[in-house]
Amino acid sequence: MATKKKTSKKNNQNDGEAYRPAKIEIQDTVLVSFKELVVDDAANSRLDYDDKKIEALAADIKRRGLINPPLVISTRDKKKPFRLVAGYCRVRALKHLGFEDTQARVVEGELEPKDIYILNVTENTSREDLSTYEKAVACYRLSKDFGISGASIGTQLGMTKATANNYIRCIRELLPEIQAAWRAGDNENCTTANMIALSAQSKEQQKAKWDDLNGLTPQVSGDESGEGDKPATLKAGKRDMKKALKAIEEHAGPDHPSAQALKFALGLTPKLFYGDQLLWAVEAKKND
Repeated sequence: MATKKKTSKKNNQNDGEAYRPAKIEIQDTVLVSFKELVVDDAANSRLDYDDKKIEALAADIKRRGLINPPLVISTRDKKKPFRLVAGYCRVRALKHLGFEDTQARVVEGELEPKDIYILNVTENTSREDLSTYEKAVACYRLSKDFGISGASIGTQLGMTKATANNYIRCIRELLPEIQAAWRAGDNENCTTANMIALSAQSKEQQKAKWDDLNGLTPQVSGDESGEGDKPATLKAGKRDMKKALKAIEEHAGPDHPSAQALKFALGLTPKLFYGDQLLWAVEAKKND
């Protein structure tokens, strides 16, 4: 009797179905009243809005007009006959200008929720890049909510399978406080490489590494360590190294050998990154 080969659950946790894009047609524009439009923020891949960018977009629309109308689909509901697919920022900008309706392009076709979501993600990334965190959430939703494989996600969103799977793991495994900092976008330690590295570690390891990156690890005093001011000196040295790293990345790029050496010395290039895993991190950084 043949022995059934055991499959690692961990290695196949992102192996969903292959995605086949729906056949769609985009019709001529129609005038859609905002009162008749379903705007569901939960179906939007953009998680955060920048008021200043909305105001700038509104000013551009006022000056040049609406060059690229939003995408909508028919709901077959008499009271709310249209649902917004893509163009959430444009709708906000139009409302900011006092408009009560908009020209919109109607998407025709047999569309499932996953088709609508992918249209939203691709439209957002083609106009203004989503943040890395938003891309990661989009990959995770496509995998978890719609069962799409990492390879298909990568194909649809213009990234490698490895990058898509890394993003999925980040949202699935990273501690909430790390994800919150990543989403806020104001912590220099929230690089794509760091997020991928942390997501491959245990929760305890994540917490310890995150505290260390942000200078939250308690320092042992000279009297307790028996080594004088060595801990304080090391801490000061780490600050200087971070400044040097930042300067090198700004002038020579993050892949410069000196930058890579400093990252390794600072512990920003994890020991677990060998072979293909290092390439995943580099590839993800290119898509950042």
